[in-house]
Amino acid sequence: MNSIDHFLVYAAENTRFPMTLESFADHVSGWPGLYFEMDGSFVWAVRDGEVNLGQIDGMIYDRDDAIEYLDLKGTAPSFAWEKLLGVLVASGSLLGLDNLRIFEVSTGIYWKWSQIKR
Repeated sequence: MNSIDHFLVYAAENTRFPMTLESFADHVSGWPGLYFEMDGSFVWAVRDGEVNLGQIDGMIYDRDDAIEYLDLKGTAPSFAWEKLLGVLVASGSLLGLDNLRIFEVSTGIYWKWSQIKR
């Protein structure tokens, strides 16, 4: 994806991601350019060597040891979004990225990953 404004990412309807905030943090903590705070906020400066490819800012909302949803803003190539969203898919609750419920705040529309991927 080359650009994205503001998306809220949910698991399947009426479910949550069976992953804790701490587990998500463990998965992404070693990524170059990603800075994670234990309040659930993070920023990822996506780079290819010295070349800046974009940035994703996010906030994770969790309750009772499960992630409710992610609030994501930014601009980055598709591979970066797939890597980030793949952490949630690998958590065992979903079969693939198209099972995510991605709400575009500016339009009020839910999308599948394949519908917004560029």
